[in-house]
Amino acid sequence: MILKNDIVSKKDLAIFDIDGTLVKYNTLEALVKEALRIYGIEDKDEYVKAQIKGVFLALKFSERVSDFNFERLCNSWQKSMPFLKEFGVDVKDFAHTMLHLETFYMEKIPKVKETLSTIEQIKVCSTNWLFYRQKIKLYEAGIDKDFSNIYTCEKTYAKPNPEHFRYILAKEDVFPTSAVMIGDGIVDLASSRAGIDSILVDYDENKQKLYNDAIAVVTEFSDIARILKR
Repeated sequence: MILKNDIVSKKDLAIFDIDGTLVKYNTLEALVKEALRIYGIEDKDEYVKAQIKGVFLALKFSERVSDFNFERLCNSWQKSMPFLKEFGVDVKDFAHTMLHLETFYMEKIPKVKETLSTIEQIKVCSTNWLFYRQKIKLYEAGIDKDFSNIYTCEKTYAKPNPEHFRYILAKEDVFPTSAVMIGDGIVDLASSRAGIDSILVDYDENKQKLYNDAIAVVTEFSDIARILKR
């Protein structure tokens, strides 16, 4: 565990990112390749790269709209993957397949379930993905009951837009100084723009460039409980 000068303490609300923090993936590339093969499409690099780019473009778009949803996702992918139409593949059907495959490429992170049970703060999730898929991930990881709410890009702007964090604060009725964001990426650390402290999760110990933007850094999930202990 790596701690910095101002240790997080006496927080009422703990906001957890999901992907990369509570669960993680082997590789998005492998998931895309499997989806393509299901439809009899050769997993050529250009197709794989187009889909991966489509995922990230959709996420960027969700930062600018407050009601991102499955329809918007499909519209975005229709533009980034025109080859689907050439193969007679409906983009919505392909999207459902991609989303269904997510949990098969999901990895559980050690000590997450045990650690969450010891954290006294109200616990909610913050995610830039679709609610029903994230709910399934949490269920598969055995931790869905640990969170009172899942805040997605379907009800408000996506991270790192500060309105995402302000929306959570308003719904949970807490002050920024009474909340803490726990996540593995720069979009999570953007909580500081809404006055919320952040804890950076760095399981692979390769995110040193982000350390100065977090109030604390952990390399094991179990360390979070020690930081949040009242």
